[in-house]
Amino acid sequence: MSTAADLARPSKASSNVEIVARLFDEAFNAGNLDTLAELVHTDFTNFGRIAHGPQFLAELIRAQGTAFPDMRFETLQTLAADDWVITKMRWTGTFQAGFDFIGFAGIEPTGRTFDVGHAHAFRLAEGKIAEHWAVRDDLTMHDQLLGRRAA
Repeated sequence: MSTAADLARPSKASSNVEIVARLFDEAFNAGNLDTLAELVHTDFTNFGRIAHGPQFLAELIRAQGTAFPDMRFETLQTLAADDWVITKMRWTGTFQAGFDFIGFAGIEPTGRTFDVGHAHAFRLAEGKIAEHWAVRDDLTMHDQLLGRRAA
């Protein structure tokens, strides 16, 4: 039988959802990189490659924030089960500076905007994000930023 304390305690899945929400809200959207040590495991893997999580993500967020200073991640849907949190996201921004990721190395900024969908999967361990996988619409992002299609 559950006690009142058991019912008041957040579930593991809801705690994990909150951690992932904080990653996007506080680190990616607000640029508060100090929260990464609290949210991301040091043995973090990204697409199956081991990376020092807080440091890796800080470098990525700084690069994204420089290239797309108005960038914003919006959570559209979140699903959680056991140690996994899956998010459907919308990512928007304006290409204002160089970006050496996802095929933009050496491409001059265009001042164009992008608006793309992503799905991210996070596995949590010990109360921190330990693993990340994603399905991103990089082709649409490239087309919008390079003027091959209307944004």
